[in-house]
Amino acid sequence: MYLIASQTINTTASGLTFSNIPQNFTHLQIRGFMQGSQFGNSTYMYFNSDNGSTSYYVHAINATGSAININGYTISGAQLMGYSNGYSAIHPSVFIADIFDYSNTNKNKTSKSLSGGDYNGTGELTYFGASWANTSAIQQITVFGNGGNFSYGTFQLYGIASSTVTGQ
Repeated sequence: MYLIASQTINTTASGLTFSNIPQNFTHLQIRGFMQGSQFGNSTYMYFNSDNGSTSYYVHAINATGSAININGYTISGAQLMGYSNGYSAIHPSVFIADIFDYSNTNKNKTSKSLSGGDYNGTGELTYFGASWANTSAIQQITVFGNGGNFSYGTFQLYGIASSTVTGQ
């Protein structure tokens, strides 16, 4: 695992972009910690400036202290990847998203993410499995808050190399 880029938000921002992603890794991983301007927000990402198509599909399993919900979505213009009940100014949220075979131009892209936060005893944990119905190599990833801005956040992009032993 190799750090490709790191970005920190110290002021109000709608999101951030990782550009010029090297194509020499097998998979990518994004790790994020964020606080926001409004409760009830989610974190999304889109690839290669594709923020208008309906080619993003998501399945989510969400667990709270009292319920488990399972949902499927076709999302226009972005892929849901972060805490579904939102980050807030008081209670931060975290996520880890893995993007598989991001440079392979023979298949659509898939990802999974795990996110959560503790909102003073009312926290949630959410698992997302998602796909982008596009075979283009991912060269740019934009992460943004839907419905609000980040007031603080730190985000890292990692490249995961294939194993020299197994080749996978």
